[in-house]
Order: sequence, then C-alpha cells, then structure tokens
Amino acid sequence: MKRIHRRPLDQRTLSFLTRRQVRVDAGQLVQQAWRTARSTRALNAVRDILRAMVGIRERCFFCEDSRGSDIEHFWPKALYPQHLFSWDNLLLVCATCNRLKGTRFPLDGAGIPLLINPTADDPWVFLFLDPATGNVVARIDPQTGLPMPRGAATVDPEILPLNIEAVTEGRVRTSRRLRASLDRFLVASVSAVAEQAALAALIQEVRDIDAQGVVSWFLLHDGRQLQPFRTMQTNHAQSWAALIASHS
Repeated sequence: MKRIHRRPLDQRTLSFLTRRQVRVDAGQLVQQAWRTARSTRALNAVRDILRAMVGIRERCFFCEDSRGSDIEHFWPKALYPQHLFSWDNLLLVCATCNRLKGTRFPLDGAGIPLLINPTADDPWVFLFLDPATGNVVARIDPQTGLPMPRGAATVDPEILPLNIEAVTEGRVRTSRRLRASLDRFLVASVSAVAEQAALAALIQEVRDIDAQGVVSWFLLHDGRQLQPFRTMQTNHAQSWAALIASHS
C-alpha cells in the first residue's frame, strides 16, 4: 500500500455527484442510486481519474497487486449512504479486495475509521515492512509498546489481503531491485561527472519499479536506515536529496 494523491474532479462531474447525493439524502435506495449512476458518463470520468491517480499499471489502491477494476466506497455504501457519491470516499480496487472488505469497516471509540485510506493517509506511518519476507505488519506505537490500531486493522487478513503470497513476493522483488539500483549508483560514482550520469540512471530505474509502496518505505521511512541507503545518504548527500525530490 502506498500514498496516493487524490486529483480534483472537473466541476461538471462534481456537480453530478452532488445532485445524485441529494437524491439519496432524500430517501432514494442506495443500490438503485448506485446502479443507475454506474452507467453514466460522469461515473466513467470518475473511474478514469481514479485510474490516472495510480499510473499506467492501474493497481488496486489497497493491495497494489491486481489491477484496479471496481469503484469502491471507503465508507461502505450499505452502512453509510451519506457518503455514497462523495468524491473523497471513492477508491479504485481489485475485485478481491472489494469482496473481502465488503462492509467490514472497524471504527475507534470516537467513530474514526481504523482502516488506512491511501488517498488521505501515508500508510507507512502505521505500517512496517519486513523486506526479507515482503510482509507488512502494524507499526509499534513507541508510547504504548503495542501495535498501532490503524495498522493492525489494515493488515487484518479478514478485511484486506495485504500479505498474500503474490503481494509479498512483489515487495521482496522490488526491494531487491531497488537495492541493486543503489549499489550500481555507488559503484559508478567515481567522479562528479560520473555521479551525475549514475544519478540520472538511478532516478529512472526507481521510477520504473512497480513499487507497491516499497520505494517510499526505503526512501522516506524506516528503510532509509538500511544499506545501501545509509551509504548513499552519508557519501552522496546531494544525490540522495535529488533522488528524494524526484520521488516526492
């Protein structure tokens, strides 16, 4: 799972969603409202923007493995019809994640969702990656010594399939490729001119990696303390800063 930046909707599509929500608020049945809206040009525009938000591979917002095919409601539409046509509530997910999550939507004592919304949260604030296995687990809260509740809820296999074999293998493969790319940069950077060329190659390689959030974990979070990332920070600080800027 990785942070996904939500794009703005055009005014025409946003107005369509607002009008449809007014009908639901007035008593229109949720299933009927969603079924009639799904075939409209406006919902196709919504789907296109959601796809563009995750890039050419159109990965699922949750598992980052399978192709996103379904418009999913973060706040489940059956339980929270007041969010049915809210743009901020719409995600693009694979069929597996959509079916598994369903109406499973744990809240804390204040009524705040425990699941991570990748368009509103940085998942790695709540999650920790084991690069050797590709598994993600809940980050430990340093104040309580316990797993963070939002991380624990998000990695619950009964809610989201974030640690199935296909996904964990992808994370391990990405971790390996990313480390190899940095190793090549370090070997090639024997002079200032060579370093600039190696940096350009490294930035392109990082962009090409199907990260599943892994790149962000290594560059912006805990993974930056591992090798060869620490060596690049220490010995090539300017190039490291350029790499971070290209990823942000």
